[in-house]
Amino acid sequence: QREQEESARQRTQEDMAQQQEIVWTQEIHVARQQENALKEETVEKGESNLREESAVQAQREQEESARQRTQEDMAQQQEIVWTQEIHVARQQENALKEETVEKGESNLREESAVQAQREQEES
Repeated sequence: QREQEESARQRTQEDMAQQQEIVWTQEIHVARQQENALKEETVEKGESNLREESAVQAQREQEESARQRTQEDMAQQQEIVWTQEIHVARQQENALKEETVEKGESNLREESAVQAQREQEES
């Protein structure tokens, strides 16, 4: 009787140990699945972040390129304005030179007429 009870108790303990081992094995399996899912999620988030960062970088590059083109366009427009202003200034300078020459010629003619008048009066 005692041997049977001891044997039954021992089998029960062995069965419980096997059941515990099965439970632990299942828990390890679940933990590994969770770990793999987390790794996959981390990789996906990393890839998503890289795509987002690339998109943001591309946007920045487009904005910088547009800003640079705008500055170049403004510089070209400024150069055109300056060229036009130089052209106008040269026209004004030429007009002043022409006016000065005309006044000088007029003064010379007037002076010559006055000189001729004096000479006539003296003679």
